[in-house]
Amino acid sequence: GTVGGYDYEATAGGMNPIAYWSFDETAGSTTAADSSGNNITATVVGAVTEGVTSAAGLGTAFKFTSGSSIDPAVIAANANYVTASNAGLSVEDSSFTHLVWINPSLSDSGYHAVMGYQASDAKDRYPSLYVYNGNGSTAALHGGFGDDTNWNSYISAGNVIQQNAWNLVVQRFDVTSG
Repeated sequence: GTVGGYDYEATAGGMNPIAYWSFDETAGSTTAADSSGNNITATVVGAVTEGVTSAAGLGTAFKFTSGSSIDPAVIAANANYVTASNAGLSVEDSSFTHLVWINPSLSDSGYHAVMGYQASDAKDRYPSLYVYNGNGSTAALHGGFGDDTNWNSYISAGNVIQQNAWNLVVQRFDVTSG
C-alpha cells in the first residue's frame, strides 16, 4: 500500500526482512502469514480483532486489547497477542531495525507491549518495544534488547506518539556504533 506517496510495502519488502507480517488476515484467522519468504508464520493467541481499518492505503490490521503490565504472569492472564518462533530472529552481534505501525489508545499510566519477550533476566530479553504512558497523558516509547551481558534500553521523551492515530515507529540498532 501507499501512504502519502510512499510505497511502504514495496520498501519494506525490498529491505529483505527476516520476517514481515502485514496482519491483514480476515476475521477468525488463527495465524498471520510471513510475507518475507522465510515462512515464520505467527500464531494468534486470545481475543485479537482482525480486519480493523489501518493507516490509509495499508489495508487492514489486528487490534489487541489487554492489560498494561510487563509481568509475564499478567500478560498470560490477559493473553491477547501474536507469537512467532524465534528461529531465525536472533539479532545477537548484528544490526537490526523494527518497523511497526501502531494506533495506541491508552487510558492508564503503564507499559503496553508492541513487540518483544520479557525474559526474567533482562540481559536475555529479545528486542522489545513498548508504548509507555508514564503520567496518563503523554505517550513515550520504551525499547531495548539483551545482549547476554546487559539490558540496553531507552525511554523517549513524552508525546512522541499520537494517541488514537496511526504512528509509524522505527527502532534501529547499529552494531557498528553501539
